[in-house]
Amino acid sequence: MSAIIIPSSLNRTVRNKHLLFDTSFFIDYEDHKDEFVDFLGRIKKLNCTLVTVDQVAIEFIKGSKSEEDMQKRLTLIQSCIESYLPVSAQVYSQQIQELILNYGRRSASADITDLVLGVLAKNHQKDLLILTKNSHDFPSHLFKLKSHFLLQNKKSNTVQIYCIYQYRMGENIDSEALTNRISFKQLSS
Repeated sequence: MSAIIIPSSLNRTVRNKHLLFDTSFFIDYEDHKDEFVDFLGRIKKLNCTLVTVDQVAIEFIKGSKSEEDMQKRLTLIQSCIESYLPVSAQVYSQQIQELILNYGRRSASADITDLVLGVLAKNHQKDLLILTKNSHDFPSHLFKLKSHFLLQNKKSNTVQIYCIYQYRMGENIDSEALTNRISFKQLSS
């Protein structure tokens, strides 16, 4: 038995936005499908478009035990989202490098999927939000916590927090990350 606890701020936050799912959502969706189906229905009624990227799908299917299991996981993703966002080659070069520099020391633990999500959030600051359970992947000096919801598992007596982040639009980011910039060309010299 589980329940999703949603604060009133969530409706305002996601209304008329695009919600970009991280892998953590799909992992928990497998175990709490009924609760998440209701949650997704509520979100869709707010004119919120549910999206992800290929990199998230790849992370989610990595642990598949068989081709059937892999197909089941891909079908699960398709049942949740409305579309996959395209990721251009430009994202993998200059913009990812810039985000790594802005992450500063925190970039050492960031994986490529989270960096892709971060660049997309930066590129679409006004209308794209990231949904994740892994708050450490999106540092607060770059990403603002806009809302959250809780997944309460009554059987195991646990609570998981899902965060909804937006790239910090027009705000000054951590000065350490900016003042210590080194170009990738300098690193390769």
